[in-house]
Amino acid sequence: MVKKNGEHPAPNASVKEPRTLLESIIKEHGKRNVDLARALDLTEARSFQFLSGVQRLRPSFIPIIKQKFHLSDEEALALVYDNLPDINPEKLEKMPVDRRAGAVVRGIRESRELKAKDCADILGTCSATISNWENAKGPVGGYPEKLVKDVFDLHGDDAAALLEQIQASNDARKQIDKEKPRIAMQGGITQVQMGSVSRLEPKMRSFLIKLAQEKAGISV
Repeated sequence: MVKKNGEHPAPNASVKEPRTLLESIIKEHGKRNVDLARALDLTEARSFQFLSGVQRLRPSFIPIIKQKFHLSDEEALALVYDNLPDINPEKLEKMPVDRRAGAVVRGIRESRELKAKDCADILGTCSATISNWENAKGPVGGYPEKLVKDVFDLHGDDAAALLEQIQASNDARKQIDKEKPRIAMQGGITQVQMGSVSRLEPKMRSFLIKLAQEKAGISV
C-alpha cells in the first residue's frame, strides 16, 4: 500500500521475526507463549525464556509440545537438533575425529538432562574432567565403559558404538599430539594438526538417529 503523497507506510512494528525455531513453529501452529506455558505447566516468564532463546528447551519438553500442538515428526526432530546439536549426525560428520567423542558425550548427557557434576559424581571424578572431555581438551580416558553403561545406561550395539567412537577420537588425539613437535619445527599446519574428518561409522549414525527420534517422541 502507498500513501497519497507517494510515501510507503512504516512497517508494522508489532510484527516481529521469530527469535528461535521454537517460536517460529509455535506461531505456525497458531500458538502463543501463554499456550506453551500451559502445555508445559510453567509460568509464562519461564516458557518465554525458551521462546526467546535465553535458555535451550529441555529435551523432555519436546514430546509434550509435539503432542499438544500436533507437530509433525520433522518439526519435532528439528527442535531436537536445534536444542541438542551434538547428537546431529550431519554436524558431527563435519567435525574432526578427535573432537567427536567429547561432543557426543555432551550431547548424550544433555539429552539425559544430566549436569556435568551428576556424571562426575557417578564416575568419582570432578566436573572439570567432564568439561575437558566434552571440549576436546583431553582424551575420554579412564572411565569409558563406566561412563557408557553406568552413567548413560547404554548396552549392546549402542554401547559398542559409543565406545568405538571414544577409541577413535582418543587415537586421533594421540596422533595429533605425536605430530605436534614435527609440525611446530616446520612452522606449518597440516591436516593431522587440525584433526582428520571422515564419515561417521554406521553404528554411531544409527544410534544418534534413534536417540534423536526418541527425544522427539517419534515411535520407531
